[in-house]
Amino acid sequence: MTKRRSEESGQAPIRVWGLSDFHLHFATMPAELSFLTPAHQPPWLTNARKVARNWAEKVGPGDIVLIPGDASSARNHSEVQRDLAWLSKRRCGAMVLSPGNHDLWFGRMAGVSRILRPGQFAVDGNAVDLGPLIVCGARSVPTPDDPIPIDPKSEQVAETAYAKLKLALAEAISLRDAAGEPKQIAVLWHHPPFDRWGRPDPVVALMKDAGVTLCVFGHVHTKAQWQTVPQGELDGIRFACVAADSLGFRPRKLLELSPAVEADPA
Repeated sequence: MTKRRSEESGQAPIRVWGLSDFHLHFATMPAELSFLTPAHQPPWLTNARKVARNWAEKVGPGDIVLIPGDASSARNHSEVQRDLAWLSKRRCGAMVLSPGNHDLWFGRMAGVSRILRPGQFAVDGNAVDLGPLIVCGARSVPTPDDPIPIDPKSEQVAETAYAKLKLALAEAISLRDAAGEPKQIAVLWHHPPFDRWGRPDPVVALMKDAGVTLCVFGHVHTKAQWQTVPQGELDGIRFACVAADSLGFRPRKLLELSPAVEADPA
């Protein structure tokens, strides 16, 4: 049997977008907005409106959106419900979330999976097969040489993060091998995988060994950071910062892939 090319089958290519760090928190709206005029509403709400407008202009119904962390500032599953509902109204074929340092609601995968809406996926030590693209990821940590440690047990935390990413990459490789056809692997890793001097974090070697082709991250929120954080290709991996404020709250186009098509009889 032979596979038809997507253009011959009339199927549009699947575009892959990235956007992170919009810090939704709709659970706080009643208290905050009861005494604030529209001009003084919380910044995250203003930013959410920008995201909604730009998302509608760019993302198609069959596209994939990668969200590497800090989509929500909710503290638990109860608070995050309205944020997930808001995300579910954004047009796309699939969206994949991974945890950031502000995603306190993002606990064990079993619990997270139960509250996701249709078309929403999450990765933290696992991988998902989205047709032409396999997406995996884990809760990230700052690079070892980060000048501002965020946890007194940072070494132990880092070891846990690396172990989870290894599990995610192993599952991604298994899914790719089982597919019997070439598929790209993308990694969601919230923190930039480089230290303050631009040297790669140990996770970069793990990604290289797994044949990863794309790594998306966010977390950085100043112009100086956006200008100095390494991006582009290294060791066959494309690194892209998708922190929303660095992009004017516009989804960043990362890939354009041919959709899977049915096989024709020989």
